[in-house]
Amino acid sequence: MANRIYRRFQEQLEGVTDYYRLLVEETKSKRQVGSTNEWVLDNYYMLSEQEKVLRVELRGKDLRHMPARRLAHIEHLLSEFAEKSYYQVEKHALFEYLKASQIQGQDYLSYSEVGALLPLLKVLMVEKLAELCAHLRESGSYKATPSETANLDAEHLDQAAKDNLLMMNLFNSLKKITKIQASEMFSRVSLTEQVLKNEAAGMYDRMYDQTKADYRAQIVRQAKKYKASEYEYVKQLVEESDSKGEHVGWALFPSKAWHSRAKAYVWITVMLTLALSVLLGMLAMGVWRSGFEGPTTWSWWVAYVVCCLLMMIPVSQVVIDLFNYVLYRIHKPRNTFKLKFKEGRIPEEYATMVIMPTILKTAEKTRQMLDQLEVYYLSNGAVDNLYFTLIGDASAQQEKDMPFDQEIVDAGMEKVRELNDKYGRHIFNFVYRNRFYSEGEQCWLGLERKRGAILHFNDLLLGQLSEQQKDEFFRCQTIDTWRAHTVSAKGQPAVVADHRHPVTFVITLDTDTELVLYSAQKLIGAMAHPLNRAVLSPDGRRVERGYGIMQPRINVDVEVTNKSRYAQLFSGLGGLDVYTTASFELYQDIFDEGSFCGKGIYDLRIFQKVLKGTFPRNLILSHDLIEGCYIRCGLINDVELFDDSPSNYLDDAKRHHRWARGDWQIVPWLHSTVHNEAGERVKNQVNTIGRWKIFDNLRRSVLSLSLLLALFFGFQVLGI
Repeated sequence: MANRIYRRFQEQLEGVTDYYRLLVEETKSKRQVGSTNEWVLDNYYMLSEQEKVLRVELRGKDLRHMPARRLAHIEHLLSEFAEKSYYQVEKHALFEYLKASQIQGQDYLSYSEVGALLPLLKVLMVEKLAELCAHLRESGSYKATPSETANLDAEHLDQAAKDNLLMMNLFNSLKKITKIQASEMFSRVSLTEQVLKNEAAGMYDRMYDQTKADYRAQIVRQAKKYKASEYEYVKQLVEESDSKGEHVGWALFPSKAWHSRAKAYVWITVMLTLALSVLLGMLAMGVWRSGFEGPTTWSWWVAYVVCCLLMMIPVSQVVIDLFNYVLYRIHKPRNTFKLKFKEGRIPEEYATMVIMPTILKTAEKTRQMLDQLEVYYLSNGAVDNLYFTLIGDASAQQEKDMPFDQEIVDAGMEKVRELNDKYGRHIFNFVYRNRFYSEGEQCWLGLERKRGAILHFNDLLLGQLSEQQKDEFFRCQTIDTWRAHTVSAKGQPAVVADHRHPVTFVITLDTDTELVLYSAQKLIGAMAHPLNRAVLSPDGRRVERGYGIMQPRINVDVEVTNKSRYAQLFSGLGGLDVYTTASFELYQDIFDEGSFCGKGIYDLRIFQKVLKGTFPRNLILSHDLIEGCYIRCGLINDVELFDDSPSNYLDDAKRHHRWARGDWQIVPWLHSTVHNEAGERVKNQVNTIGRWKIFDNLRRSVLSLSLLLALFFGFQVLGI
């Protein structure tokens, strides 16, 4: 059916094109073609553009699979409207007419039918244009001289005026139709969409257009599954959700068997790895045995077992890569659901603090980091309810206090006052931590490094530290002053013990991470979406659904890739992807859970409730992965931040060594029980896929070593 419409459109377009070429030849001969025909000459480019667009739209699967009866009904509606308006299409009149027709006939258009309205309306305009061009060609109006036109009788003049008006309406309407967005069409015409917008939770109308499109696609699938009309299905869904006080998305996207998927993935990977290792081991030993005669001895079996063991790590890499590729080919990536804030303004209920934890050694670096935070503030619209804090961690020293500490404090406090005075509001903050003695490191340094800095800062934000604890943990901090100003500005009592906490989310960045244009609003919008909000288990020790933390895609800055040949080779192209779309990520798309790498946004209260006191002290260097496993990390796969990359091999090797060291420190979380901060044995809350992530990191950390040992064994022992 769709192909038939496209062929019909092509035939009509050919008629218009032939007439256009005829007019061009007339103008080349210095002949006047009249004002009506000049419309064709001046606006034919629009038809050329729309031919390319309609080639795709008219061949879409929605039109291909649409029943002929429904297609005829839509064409009748559009034709009736066009004739009544004499082909002068005004979008508001079009929307009202289509809504009234549905209500009057109790015949509600499906999403695919609403999506077909604009392409079919364009086809209708082109068909009428072809009809008019054929009429003008037959009448020979393009050849009429000014004197012949002046001598026309009243009837012919009246017809010429009508033709001119119709031609003007057709091209003006076609221009207006091309400017109508599909999202606006769904919003204004679909009655199913109206039901969603009127849900009691009031969240649907606040979402990004892409998120709404994902909801609509799911509605189409579910309605087909239950053999119900989309309107009735959504109406029932919204009524049930309203009665429960929930957002309709919870009913529309029920939780899948993520745990079973994880177990199946692990078992398939392990079994394939074992089978291939055994087969390759037998092949290698068969080659070795062919070099001598005699019965199989115990030494042969020992060599065979060693060979299989050495094969396992390299073979596992091949198996995992191939298995992941198969999953990538059969599984479509899903966009991250996000709320869209009006004019980019962050609501008070989603107020967010952007933090940058870093080790400070000089006053100059302190000022530079605060200047960097100012750039992020401006690049994200300088909006309300977005605040910034530099968390200065004390460097490792042999003494608790160093002379430069006071210089850092003075520089930070002065710069914060300068910035806040500049913008007339308390936006920027500075925190500098005290040192604690570490028995393991045999020096004075910030307690628990970055993890401790974030946990203590969270307590400070939540007002959960006494004055004595503040003095113990921090050399200086401006959060108390900021909280008092913020609470007073929002019309709440400026009493720390009684106020509502002024921050809901926290965005954490490294010093080499760039918070690019309006990315903060997108991160907050993703975290604020109802389906992404964290829901704790009954004991409050883990996140059961939703996410406590969300991680954007991390790309490399284009300037970083040009630092050296090494960076160009290993950092990729770098730079901003202007066509940023959802990309496949195994853990997120298959298991609904991503991996946290230290840059992202987290729910302040969930983070602190679950992770405070959870891990032993002075044990974990690389805490990002394990934190993401406890509070569930979601990947925002269509938002990018930019990071740095090593410019030489030694720096890269040091970074990988640091990562590998941290991965081996969390080996205990492969067990069923672990120690908490108090030293007690408690149940391990990390799920199956979380434990696989830990194991997979360990496996990759020894991949190079296993390859070297396998080569040595093959050449030196087996003599292959």
